Amino acid sequence: MLDDSTAVYRHASLSALDAWDGIPALDPITQDLWPDENEDYIPSTEGFLFAARKELEIAAGKRQAASAAVTATTAAPQQSQVFAKMRSLVSQEKVRFQDDGFDLDLTYITPHVIAMGFPSSGKEAYYRNPIEEVERFFNTRHEGHYRIYNLCSEREYDAPMRFHGCYKRFPFDDHNAPCPVKLIPEFVRDAQEFLREHVDNVVAVHCKAGKGRTGVMISCLLRALEPNKYKHADAALEYFGNVRTADGKGVTIPSQKRYVRYWDLMQQYFQGREAPLRKTNLLSVKVESSIKLSGPIDVYFTIEENNKERIDSRRIFPAGGKRDGEGHLVFAFRDPFPALTGDLRIIFYQRNSLLSDEELFHFWINTALCQATERLTKADGALDGRVAKSKDVVFAPHLAVEVNMGNTWVRPSSSSSNPNASPSASSIAFRAGSSEPNSADGVEGGASPDKSEKKAKERGYFKKLFAGEDSTVAASAE
Repeated sequence: MLDDSTAVYRHASLSALDAWDGIPALDPITQDLWPDENEDYIPSTEGFLFAARKELEIAAGKRQAASAAVTATTAAPQQSQVFAKMRSLVSQEKVRFQDDGFDLDLTYITPHVIAMGFPSSGKEAYYRNPIEEVERFFNTRHEGHYRIYNLCSEREYDAPMRFHGCYKRFPFDDHNAPCPVKLIPEFVRDAQEFLREHVDNVVAVHCKAGKGRTGVMISCLLRALEPNKYKHADAALEYFGNVRTADGKGVTIPSQKRYVRYWDLMQQYFQGREAPLRKTNLLSVKVESSIKLSGPIDVYFTIEENNKERIDSRRIFPAGGKRDGEGHLVFAFRDPFPALTGDLRIIFYQRNSLLSDEELFHFWINTALCQATERLTKADGALDGRVAKSKDVVFAPHLAVEVNMGNTWVRPSSSSSNPNASPSASSIAFRAGSSEPNSADGVEGGASPDKSEKKAKERGYFKKLFAGEDSTVAASAE
């Protein structure tokens, strides 16, 4: 048997600690069970050492346990304060719910509509809403009368039965518009139906931070719930920003705001339903100014259709766009023009020969709800990405992008006798004409004489452009 007292002490220590936990201990070397502490027989030399060391170890263990308990009691409030400070810093200017023993990144936008940050687990719970606390909040304050909406495409909860399964997902990507746009009417309809089921029902909406994507959907819901109070998209957006944040900056991404305004159109012209799909022809893309203050740069763009890349201008215009007489960069497409449908994300890049290409800016539009000519400017805050940041002085102040398309619908005049009526041949026309009737939409195709005239002028312009007959515009396409 072992003669080394240090080894016996080490084994005895392990045995004592295991015995203290009520678990039979194994000799780390022989893998034999150490004697049970109630067993009378213990071998002479080794047994004596074992028994002595064991008694010492148990005494020391008691002292350590008592000391650890005191330390934990002292450290717990301090640790809790540190985590609370971290969560407060992460939530930044967002209004927190601090009442009834709760401290959460959560705001009552109305008594029945709640915005909050993502209910997190694991290490992320140290600086975001701990999911157990969020569950306790809803089970304490709104038990049996809540539904949670997760807008994150990048994350789900750590267990499927969180919140007793009382949640739904309407996912889209962070810092982007709701794609597909039908997420908006589907979410609003679901939330409205739940709120109507019982007077005590509440809905809680969150993305990751509970501000951008959350603000989009809640603003749309506010417009549907109280249209007389929030008379247009910007009123709902402003209200959300003022209630959710201390600085009034709720939804800040231009394309997200644009899609809230699209919801206005869907309510006004399509009875709160998704607008009928509309196929458009991309005629040209024009970039005004040199983009950067440093001077002209090599630019190209890509177009994603419903989150899938459809166009890379480098393949169609290998030499890049051409400058017109005013110095604008023009990418003019040949007939037949590219046909696009649904949600489009147009991304502009600077091509670099040595470094990786740099994304300059991007924006979202929807072909069923946009106009024939969409002109988006930096000055109007209509472009997403770096260019939208106030501290970034790299970009030219007069930067603007113009996208020209055919076959887009013309919004009815505000003098219509029934603005909530469903679209009809008399209320909807097509920009640039030449679209086939779509009986499923209940919308007649064809163009009025004035539209046909405009179409002819546009066609003539582009024919001259491609033939090189217009000295003020020089553009080519493969």
